[in-house]
This record gives sequence, structure tokens and C-alpha cells, in this order.
Amino acid sequence: MAALLPPAVAAFRGVDAELHAWALFLQGSLATRLGEAAAAQEAFRRAEPHLPFLAHIPTGDGFARRIEALSPAADTESEAAFVLETLAPPGNGPVVVASCDSGYLERFGPLFLASLDRFSTPGQAAHLHILDPRPDTAARVRALEGRLRHVRLGWSHETSPAGLTAQARTTFYTFARFLRVPRLSRLYQAPLMVADIDACLLSDPVGFLAPLSAATPLALQHFPDNLARLYDGVGGGLVVMRPDPAVIALFDRIRRFLVSWIAERRLHYFLDQIALTAGTDDAVRRGDGPSILPIPVKGRLFLCGDGLFVQILTEKDQPGFAASIAALLDRLERTPPAPDPQLDRSMILKAIGVMV
Repeated sequence: MAALLPPAVAAFRGVDAELHAWALFLQGSLATRLGEAAAAQEAFRRAEPHLPFLAHIPTGDGFARRIEALSPAADTESEAAFVLETLAPPGNGPVVVASCDSGYLERFGPLFLASLDRFSTPGQAAHLHILDPRPDTAARVRALEGRLRHVRLGWSHETSPAGLTAQARTTFYTFARFLRVPRLSRLYQAPLMVADIDACLLSDPVGFLAPLSAATPLALQHFPDNLARLYDGVGGGLVVMRPDPAVIALFDRIRRFLVSWIAERRLHYFLDQIALTAGTDDAVRRGDGPSILPIPVKGRLFLCGDGLFVQILTEKDQPGFAASIAALLDRLERTPPAPDPQLDRSMILKAIGVMV
């Protein structure tokens, strides 16, 4: 890569500014891996006008320095924004946590909860954290809960920070659930399964906990050998965790990193992944991080123990998606679970347009 990247950088210069920036980013990423911090920072500086998320990537001990410099006032302001409405009584499996704005609650909340309800055993707990709630949000949550057979639903909400641009607010929506992981972990005192809401669970959440233990209390998408790992080394689509002190401490430091950027009102897309990657790197550097179990992917399915999970990606933008989901929800409500769970999985995957 050291031999290949300089010609790539040169070839894109003056031809395609964005591809030139991505090549510079990879060159800086390689320099980071080789311990050449100054070269990495220079590459990122040159690429940042076209890749603004590079402003968020810390080098050296930058993650630790940033969270240590966080003002108590900014931390207090962020924590005060969290408003708890109800907690769901925890069951035998992890509390399934998702976060979304009011629009995504309406668009994806019914499907997310219906798929969870389909495969869960009675008493399964879920928690929705809703951003920028509307006057009718409480009624919508009650209506969603009324359609559930097995799942008990808790929820909370917060208003996004003032002074954000529309793009920054969208970025805030992508990482807000990780702001609240430490609080929810302390409130529930139970394992958590933190997931994208534009997704479907395809098995009982209990199965996701099976591979975790006191020795390995955290499972997430982990790509330490990816050259682009500084922004894509940890995926935020699915995280499963035990409420161990080392796990809570890790996510509290990630929370502080995110709050530090909120305080500056500088939020660029991919900040969620950057924070997760930088936080786990910082924990390794400090020597106090939890052992991580990587969540593998088979085709489009995330596999964690006996757990199966699928994200909805470009399918949601296809014509007819909303009608297909409405028909699926109607069928799930009218019919009991199939004797073979694979039949229900196939039905859901077909309806959302995912081929596995």
C-alpha cells in the first residue's frame, strides 16, 4: 500500500477532487498505522475540504485529550437533555435499544418492533429513545405498544441541541443512541442490544447474548485490519453488551467524545463510527478496555451466537417499499408465528427486499 498510494494520489490530483481526497485519507490512514502522526495529520488536512468528517479523527492521544478537556457545563447540558418516560421491566434477554427521530419512528418503528415481537419470548424488553418528539409522539408509542404480544416497551426522548444545521442534526440522529448507552445501562442494570431502527431482528434476542461472558462482555462489528478503519473500523448498526464496568466506562468515554463535538456544534457524518473506533482504540492504548467479540456477517445477515439481524439499506428507497412493509405488518399481526422460524425470516426478508 505504501508503494501504491502515492501514484493514486498523484493520478487523481486535478482530475477528481473527491477521489483525490479519499486517496489522501488512505495515505493518512497508512501513516497512522505506521506511527507517522505528522504525515497522517498533513494528509487529513489536505483531504478535509472534501471529506469534512476527517476533522473528527483523533491522532495519537487526541481522543483522551479531547474528553479530558470537555467542560462540565457541556457535559451537564447534554445529560439534562435526556427525559425518561418509562422503563420496561427487563426479561431474560437483553434490553433491545433503538433511537430515532419522529419521522423514523413513524416509518421504521412498527417494522422494527413487529420483527422483534415475532421472535421474542414473552417479557422481552425494548427501549426507544426518540429525538425531537412531536406532540403526538407519546400517543404513537402507546399505539405501537398496543400491537405487541410479547415485548414490553420503555421510552425516553430529547430535543436535539440548538444551533445545528440540518446536516448536523441528521448526524446527531445517527449517534444519539450512543450518548445514552451509559445512562440506559445504569437504569436497566441488564445487558443491552443497541441497534439501528431501520432494521429487523430475525431471532430471539436471548440468542445474541450466548457468546458473551465476563471475559468477553462486548460484541460489535469490528474491522481492525481495514485500511479505512479510522472511520469504518467499528460499525454502529448492532452492539451487544453486558453491563460490566469496563463496558460502561468505554461507552461513557465515547459519550464524552461525542458531547465535545456537540459543544462545538461541529457534527459531520460518520461521527458515530469515528467515535466508536477511536474509543475502542483509546481503551486498547490505556489497557483497560473490554475484550471484544467481532460480529461476523454472512451475506446480509449479522450473526451473534444464535442471533440473526439484518439492516435495511438501499431497499428503503425502492418504489413500493412502503406498500410492501404495510402488507407485511398486516400479515404479522393477523397470523401466529410459523412453527419453523425460518419461514417467518424468509417472509420478512422477501418483504423488505433483502436477498441473503
